[in-house]
Amino acid sequence: MVAALAYVEAPPVTPLPYGLLSAATVIDAGGGHWQMGAQYEPDYCGPAFTTEAACVPAEEKEGTDDWKVGEFSPFVVYLLTQCSTVGGWDRARARVERGLTLGEGRAVEGRFAYLLAHDPDSVVLPGSPLGPLEPKVALAYLEEQAAILYGGVPTIHASRGTVSMLGKRVESSSNRLTTIQGATVASYSLPATALAPQGRTGSFMWATGPVTIRRGDIEVSGPVLGVGEHGPINTANALGERPYAVAWECFAIAVEVTPLLLEEES
Repeated sequence: MVAALAYVEAPPVTPLPYGLLSAATVIDAGGGHWQMGAQYEPDYCGPAFTTEAACVPAEEKEGTDDWKVGEFSPFVVYLLTQCSTVGGWDRARARVERGLTLGEGRAVEGRFAYLLAHDPDSVVLPGSPLGPLEPKVALAYLEEQAAILYGGVPTIHASRGTVSMLGKRVESSSNRLTTIQGATVASYSLPATALAPQGRTGSFMWATGPVTIRRGDIEVSGPVLGVGEHGPINTANALGERPYAVAWECFAIAVEVTPLLLEEES
């Protein structure tokens, strides 16, 4: 007779660092109406102006009507998982919370990439007449254009493979990636093709203004006992959900980059 195997806890898993959640300002906002979306007034994005002398009257100086309203786009990250009833509901709750925490970064990146791709105000920069740019050239291009458009620290969005090809142009500090010129880098656990703007194919990198993420608490509901052919079985379903809302400042620009496989072959 073979004895039943003992039940032990699974080994811990460390989430990948340097993703969008590490590059963004994350606000743990609890509950509230923001979960349906929110608006805010961002600071002026463009450059200031110059004049010949301080005595020039205000009515002769150039002004700006660049007044914009920023919006937080809401969504919910969830995980529906099947658990053994061994150990009770507390163990099932802890398991779904760990799973959601491990997977939420990738889910948020996927949603953010979708929002960028469908942003009607985003701009795809013209690349080289010879085709997509090498990632190091694309980074220089994006940083230059971002500095023209915005006075603050921009965020570079790229797949992990693309970021790896940037080499010493990116460095790690305080659990964040930055370029040598100080731009924040979000390293996505997605293929570079998942960052393609709507209607485009190929691999892409993006630059935006700073990203802010509001998120609520993880809510777990259940258990719902599994049902087999002959009635309830020794499993239960647990549902974990977490509300999110994301926003980025002032601009979003993209440029097509050399695919990872082609870069490896060259």
